[in-house]
Amino acid sequence: MNPQEEPMAKKSKRYDIIMVPNHRGTRFAMGTGAAIIRNLAASYLAKPTAESVAEEWVEVYCEPAVASHDAFVTGGYEGETPIFKELVIRFGTVPVSVKYDEIEEPVAFFLEIRGALFDDVVGTFHKRVADIAYTKIDSYSRPHKRLPAHRKVPKGQEPKEKKKKSSAGGMAGTRVEEF
Repeated sequence: MNPQEEPMAKKSKRYDIIMVPNHRGTRFAMGTGAAIIRNLAASYLAKPTAESVAEEWVEVYCEPAVASHDAFVTGGYEGETPIFKELVIRFGTVPVSVKYDEIEEPVAFFLEIRGALFDDVVGTFHKRVADIAYTKIDSYSRPHKRLPAHRKVPKGQEPKEKKKKSSAGGMAGTRVEEF
């Protein structure tokens, strides 16, 4: 799709759109996924509402925010219907299989927009995700059927508690000693 073109809104139809790395084996550090989430939240494109956090992967579930339409159209959006139903970001080191018409393979990162009124995102949103992830991103769409249940963390994959560092003293220059 030409980055200057806007996707077409189809009346009463909804779509699922998935964005995955060009190189499917790409694994992002937790900080990269967190940076994408912070960027979407700070620009009011998506509002995180739930998460599934495992030791080696994370899925964050978001609802539309006041500027969600910016991912699909340039300018304003006058519609009453939410522009999408749910946005999901998965990142980490453990891949999961995604199934769209053009793609059926395991990926460790995806950004999926579920139940969108449009069949693709605008080029500026596509570029934003690619720039933050620092990799080329492919996107695919399919007709929306229903929202799947949020993924549960399997037993044994829960994050392990990190040991707290013990401090023998204050920061440099803060210790007071009496003689």
